[in-house]
Amino acid sequence: MTKEQVEGRIEETAADNTKSATSPSAPKTQEATALWSRNHKVVINPFDEYVKINIKSRKKSLVSQICVDLTIHSQVKEEILFPAVNAILKDKRLVPQAIVKQARSKV
Repeated sequence: MTKEQVEGRIEETAADNTKSATSPSAPKTQEATALWSRNHKVVINPFDEYVKINIKSRKKSLVSQICVDLTIHSQVKEEILFPAVNAILKDKRLVPQAIVKQARSKV
């Protein structure tokens, strides 16, 4: 995928997530959770398609899309979900542990 295609995919995902976000009066954690949930569905669909098809060139294209989608998904978790959840939790160990696990998943 080219840089322009990746940026376009990020913009599409952000637009989709904005449409599915809860009302402005909803707590930020609910908004972050809704955003992450919506993005999670965006990530899973290409995996489902990959399993069902037998066209090698399409599978290669899906792998590129999945990599971009996973990058966006990780970014949503790190920049939006984790800070929102951390702000309301009384247990200050859970989010830092999640951040460490997230970092390991990138290796």
